[in-house]
Amino acid sequence: MPLLHERLTFLSHVFIICFTQLLSIDPEPSGVGLVVIGLSLEVKVVANCLCALQEIWGLEATKSEEAATERETLLSKPLIYYLLNRFKEFSEWAQCAVLELVSKYVPSDSDEIFDMMNLLEDRLQHANGAVVLATIKLFLQLTLSMADIHQQVYERIKAPLLTLVSSGGPEQSYAVLSHLHLLVMRAPYIFSADYKHFYCQYNEPFYVKKLKLEMLTAVANESNTYEIVTELCEYAANVDIPMARESIRAVGKIALQQYDVNAIVDRLLQFLEMEKDHVTAETLVLVKDLLRKYPQWSHDCIAVVGNISSKNVQEPKAKAALIWMLGEYAQDMQDAPYVLESLIENWEEENSAEVRLHLLTAVVKCFFRRPPETQKALGAALAAGINDFHQDVHDRALLYYRLLQYNVFIAERVVNPPKQAVSVFADTQSSEIKDRIFDEFNSLSVVYQKPSYMFTDKEHRGPFAFSEEIGNLSVGAESTDNVVPAQRIEANDKDLLLSTSDKEESKGSSHNDSAYNAPGYDGSLAASSQADLVSLDYKPTPNVPSATFAIDDLLGLGLPATATPPPSPPVLKLNTKAALEPNAFQQKWRQLPIAISQVHFTFST
Repeated sequence: MPLLHERLTFLSHVFIICFTQLLSIDPEPSGVGLVVIGLSLEVKVVANCLCALQEIWGLEATKSEEAATERETLLSKPLIYYLLNRFKEFSEWAQCAVLELVSKYVPSDSDEIFDMMNLLEDRLQHANGAVVLATIKLFLQLTLSMADIHQQVYERIKAPLLTLVSSGGPEQSYAVLSHLHLLVMRAPYIFSADYKHFYCQYNEPFYVKKLKLEMLTAVANESNTYEIVTELCEYAANVDIPMARESIRAVGKIALQQYDVNAIVDRLLQFLEMEKDHVTAETLVLVKDLLRKYPQWSHDCIAVVGNISSKNVQEPKAKAALIWMLGEYAQDMQDAPYVLESLIENWEEENSAEVRLHLLTAVVKCFFRRPPETQKALGAALAAGINDFHQDVHDRALLYYRLLQYNVFIAERVVNPPKQAVSVFADTQSSEIKDRIFDEFNSLSVVYQKPSYMFTDKEHRGPFAFSEEIGNLSVGAESTDNVVPAQRIEANDKDLLLSTSDKEESKGSSHNDSAYNAPGYDGSLAASSQADLVSLDYKPTPNVPSATFAIDDLLGLGLPATATPPPSPPVLKLNTKAALEPNAFQQKWRQLPIAISQVHFTFST
């Protein structure tokens, strides 16, 4: 420690760095001497002392009571005032370190807060963005308990932040915009009048443009929505495909905020008329979300969506959205059963499990609304789904088959129950996470938009995922490298239909070397025609009576099934060999006096 008394600042400077490195060898030495002795030295040494102490506390704060005592010593009023009085002598880097330390100090009264803010107010005009952000963090922390003053701080820091966005390079603009975005999420009304500052420039990199679009979405309100959406629509027509996609998503987010929904829906429907694949794909996804929140717009949206050919929609998420609308609004879309049937015919060519899952659900929903037209498609979908190599698709198809076999009306209540409009979507970030990020202002947490523990602790780290614009990984599509060929599947669907006790008895005769083989379709169901999977003729078989398939047995619990009364004979019987044009069939179907609700449907195995 005597080396600290040397007049050669450089030696003292190096010694403090070396002292910090000694902690990796001997974590016991105390750093309190750095505080006392460093006060009489030059500002460079003082800055190094502060950084060394903060590193020491970072290593010992949760383990050592001595480290906590040292922190209280350093955060005392005399020492904080000493640092602030010499503040302008420090370098820009050292000023940031001092401001970070002062932000942890708790003033005794409001007068002390105002004195500190008046002393540091000129730092808001500093040319260095790091100093400005550190000062802003201090002001925000000091005024958290003073609501009126806290709002005035937002007004005061708005101009310096907007200046930094426009005056620096793209890297600085992105960092400052990230902090602005956090502030806008907490007080959007303060920045709503300055929305034009977030318009994109043609020469800005994509990551800056994307963040500006998020800013426009955050500041949108009743007074500026029309201007913002108009600007976003211009971006949607851009030749830059990633930019066009993000612009359409931004328009959809504003619509979900219930600002000028009428005009925004009209704009979105106009996107579908642009006949650009990427624009159509993004718009379909947004229209699906809009219909979930605003069901009253279904008539206008379905009228336009019904004119889109499914062959022109190739992206998995967009195709899944289109299929969802075909199933959800099958009664309003005249060609819905036939479009679904054409998609089922290309089942083997569809690589996305998400699309196949949506297709299964949509064709079942369509069957409940228009059974005669969907009977053949439903049988083909269930047969293909049960034979699918993907576990989720196979299980869902088997679930639907069992439900329909048990009772059609119960199946409808399970698959297509009455729905309420969605108020909040699951991807909305919780307020707790936002508050945690705000506490870590002026750090990477703001740039990453997640608390530090999510990207520093190993147990919270998630797998790295490429974005759609930068990486080559497609969202929703499956890699063909890991696909199990259908002919190699050895499992038997009959095992899946057994109870727990029956499965135990059958294990002795089965041999399966792999940890998991996707269950395959062994031909027991294919022996009968696809029409038999969903038939209007009741033909009970003695081997597998439909009443034995209880809902509890779907879980493989082996519980006894409750007997169901025999179904009544069918009122309507279809001619399976009939041949009619779709339009002629529609006309004849509407002329039938028998209501759909009066028809009793039964299923044969």
